[in-house]
Amino acid sequence: MYLSNLHIKNFRCVGDVSLDFQSGLNVLIGENNSGKTSIIDALRLCLAIGLPRRDIFLNTDDFLCDITGKRHNVIEFDLTFLNPTLEEQGTFIDLLAFREGLPKLQLHVRYSLENRNGLERIVFRYWGGENEGQSVAPEAMELLYYIYLGALRDAERDLAPSKGNRLGQLFVKLLKDPAEQKAYAETIHDKIKEDAAWNDLRKRAKEKVNENLKKITIEDSPQEVEINFIPLEFRRIVESLKIQLLRVIEDGSPLHFEIEQNGLGYNNLIYIATVLGDLLERKVLEKEIYIALLIEEPEAHLHPQLQDILFNFLGDVANQGIQIFITSHSPTVTSRTEITTLMVLQILNNNIVAIPLRECRLQEDERKYLQRFLDVTKCQLFFAKRVVLVEGISEALLLPVLAKTMGYDLDKSAVEVVNVGGTAFQPFAKLFNSEDAGKRLGVRCALITDGDEDADNNVSPRAKYAKDLEGGQLRTFIAKKTFEHELYMSGNGKVLTLTYKELHPNTYLQSADEFIEKLKQNKDKGIFAQMLSLKLIEHDSLRESFQVPGYINEAVSWLFDDNE
Repeated sequence: MYLSNLHIKNFRCVGDVSLDFQSGLNVLIGENNSGKTSIIDALRLCLAIGLPRRDIFLNTDDFLCDITGKRHNVIEFDLTFLNPTLEEQGTFIDLLAFREGLPKLQLHVRYSLENRNGLERIVFRYWGGENEGQSVAPEAMELLYYIYLGALRDAERDLAPSKGNRLGQLFVKLLKDPAEQKAYAETIHDKIKEDAAWNDLRKRAKEKVNENLKKITIEDSPQEVEINFIPLEFRRIVESLKIQLLRVIEDGSPLHFEIEQNGLGYNNLIYIATVLGDLLERKVLEKEIYIALLIEEPEAHLHPQLQDILFNFLGDVANQGIQIFITSHSPTVTSRTEITTLMVLQILNNNIVAIPLRECRLQEDERKYLQRFLDVTKCQLFFAKRVVLVEGISEALLLPVLAKTMGYDLDKSAVEVVNVGGTAFQPFAKLFNSEDAGKRLGVRCALITDGDEDADNNVSPRAKYAKDLEGGQLRTFIAKKTFEHELYMSGNGKVLTLTYKELHPNTYLQSADEFIEKLKQNKDKGIFAQMLSLKLIEHDSLRESFQVPGYINEAVSWLFDDNE
């Protein structure tokens, strides 16, 4: 079985949101304060109900305050699990419900803020199935299990020997039989007790302690201690084990280092490897258990290549019966993620909304195209407040400078300019142009393209097709001919020809057509755009007098027109 849906209401910054998940891997991305951590913490609160030790608790600050300052008094969490096997239906019978004849499991959790005799008190209750109040056996809740790796995890601390540590839990699962555990512990204990030198040292230390203890205690209440070797219990022995780094030097002999001598990134990988060893072994031993792995920012302290390797490994783990929920700000992680596993969180009208990209009406060939094309740079569109789609490098380089002449700073406004490298706009457009708000990203997208008008002022078929992509949050803005032609005809001919002359000192241009033709012949569009953008950036007076083509002006103005 797997968690199919999580409904959250009135929790922290989340007003009311329903999130649809898939089995295996789920990746939640989005800008800061878009609710990623709140969603992970909601899962922790619900899945921790049956655990003997909890690592998260709810307080009064977790109840949503709306923009008027009013605080809500009830937090709601509703979880739906699909595809339970017959064994899981029996194990979780208290959660069982049916949808269109198909079995599913439901868990409902409520936190209420009540005022009793002038004191605020949080009241907690939960039930299973479709009927409110249906009790759930504690044994069933114990089988809903999760591991949480926080964004600020301290791998060095978590790997240190301690009670209940992850390494000790892995050993306990690898040797589950109590009789075998006892035999292993006795073997170690007996070996050390046989050592005469250690026994003599232990005896001398004990005599010193008891000699001083006798002097500082009452005669009628004597105190005496015994000093024993390592504990006899298997669990306490394995919890005292420590991880060290192994290096093999040139002569082939091993050299050990403490993990404190290792970098944060690799220590994180060691800790994750230990956690996954524990989880996978537990899943083998307890097939009926539901396990979720919750990871915030797996990219922490890792360079991009290590992020790739880790993320690919997590995908393999997700195929072994463990459902994984990841939050990330990393374009590297996003670019390596299957589009069907991505969920984009956005803040729209002071509300958190969640858009699974698998709902964006992409055909299979379009999905594959996007998957190949979404590199680290283009993936930044999922974190942007506004998006611009352009044909080529010239527009991508010059658009931020042109916007600045209009008084708009694209970087400060979190506007992402995406160079699609041609006119294959459709897969990108489908991320924005659905009329169904639940099947598109909720930010504005301006599509800017060349019209290539003929003698009768008719735009090209591909420009017409780009216009037909309009809808939802997407608008199309078309040049009469080309971007460079519009720059020239807008009154910037002198600046353009002088800039081009810096590239080719012996070239003299007299018209827009000559300018465009030379750019095509010498394939200088990219380097010319770079030179022009630097010139406009470095010279304020030149930038302020530069004329923005009409269709570019319309596109940028529409992006920032909050009144439309």
